Amino acid sequence: MGMKLSWSELCPDLLRCVYERLSFTDLIRAKSVCSSWHSASRGFLPKRNQNPWLVLFPSNGSHDSNGTCLFFVPEDKDKVYKTRDLGVDFARSRCLATYGSWLLMMDNLWNLNVLNPLTGERIDLPALTEPVVPERFRPMLKSSLACLWIDKKTKDYLVVWTMEHFLVFTKRGINTWRRFSSNYVGGTTGYVQMVYDHKAQKLYAHRLCYGDIKIWCFCGDDEPQEVFEAESACLTGFNMGITVVAKDIPGIKRNSIYFSGVGDGIEDQDNIFVFDLATQNIQRLPQCVFSPIHFSDARWFFPGLRN
Repeated sequence: MGMKLSWSELCPDLLRCVYERLSFTDLIRAKSVCSSWHSASRGFLPKRNQNPWLVLFPSNGSHDSNGTCLFFVPEDKDKVYKTRDLGVDFARSRCLATYGSWLLMMDNLWNLNVLNPLTGERIDLPALTEPVVPERFRPMLKSSLACLWIDKKTKDYLVVWTMEHFLVFTKRGINTWRRFSSNYVGGTTGYVQMVYDHKAQKLYAHRLCYGDIKIWCFCGDDEPQEVFEAESACLTGFNMGITVVAKDIPGIKRNSIYFSGVGDGIEDQDNIFVFDLATQNIQRLPQCVFSPIHFSDARWFFPGLRN
């Protein structure tokens, strides 16, 4: 009688051959089977995931969420996936920005953290303190604009956040929030989009009400320096977002805009759809995406196994 082997004792090389044939979502599930399967995946380099996922956040007071959120994966069509229990704080928090698999979250006490819902990793950000972030501004922070960048290996990060009259930032190693020194505008900042390019170490910010773009350089250890400003009426309504090459990628529509329906915690599934630029058609999401929980917010993001 042959010797019986446990699934956890499969040869790592054999497991990697199996991993090569799995979809991205199946690979994530396979990693979580046991510690040996997870260890085998560390030496495996999967193809980069280029399909956006939709994450739906539970509404306040929702009793069926238990500190979890839902993922909708377009390539898996009529399926949704529930995360592990991420705690009561997560269920009561709001997502301000995303980068890769990471979410910038704020709870009801204005505490911020960067969270990876796929792995459960969490980085707590510095507390909001006077005078950098005045207490009178805090009630409006959940609807303010933020920008997140994080390195998938070192976990170095940068967070930029809009306040009423100024921008503030924090990054790994400084343990506090700091103001930009050159952007007071005498009223609301009016920023509607921010994008950070880590290769160039530059932040690009667009103000709708002023019709301009500002660029700051984060090249040194000190505060960022403003290096460019362009004013033009034609920039009004300009919108920056995530752009990906969609040629020959299963599960993603080419020449389309993925709207997430972000709207101050208002549940409205009609605002979450895919808009085809060529045909002008709107593709709604399957009903299975919305039926499991009452949600307050949703975001498209690009998950990865190592970030």
